[in-house]
Amino acid sequence: MKATLFAELMESAHEAAAHARGEISLRTTVMPRPPARMRSADVKRVRAQLRASQALFAGMLNVSPRLVQAWEAGRRAPRGPALVLLNLIKERPELLMNWHIAGESGAAPQRGGKAMKVTRSSGNVFADLGLPAPEERLVKAGLASALASVITARKLTQTAAADIMGIDQPKVSHLLHGRLEGFSTDRLVTWLTALGRDVEIIVRTPARRRRGRVRVHAG
Repeated sequence: MKATLFAELMESAHEAAAHARGEISLRTTVMPRPPARMRSADVKRVRAQLRASQALFAGMLNVSPRLVQAWEAGRRAPRGPALVLLNLIKERPELLMNWHIAGESGAAPQRGGKAMKVTRSSGNVFADLGLPAPEERLVKAGLASALASVITARKLTQTAAADIMGIDQPKVSHLLHGRLEGFSTDRLVTWLTALGRDVEIIVRTPARRRRGRVRVHAG
């Protein structure tokens, strides 16, 4: 045993003995409790708090939509940093929203333990974040989520899905990871029909006077 290591061990032993006699106080660190496990229903409830589609929720967490779908279907369970983040969002959903808003606006997050103002969502998180063309973004996110669900349900590889959709595999990868820049609504609808899904467009009068909205409901 090296002399330096032996000296350190002896010093630690002397400190432990002195602490036991009440002569010194040793620094202690309280470890946080491990995050609670999350089942599929728990993940769905967290996403419902944010009123986000699976594709949008995946983008917020920086994971793929297929992983979110696997969590909600019970095929996989959140682990590691994702589990910690989900537990934080469950208790304080405004943390994630404020972080995204700060990222878009360049504003610094609030500090000092002050209470953060929470504003009820309009139902379109893209509009809440002040992003351009929020209705189009919401529709594209819904269509992308539906595409990811079909690919998962059919157990298609990205290459197999690309062959059916008539595109290359990297585009399928971008789609499944929520990177929708360059994908028009028309193309997303075309790919859904190529994968064997019907797409219906229904125009109706809202229950109260307001500006019309566009929503995607996948069955």
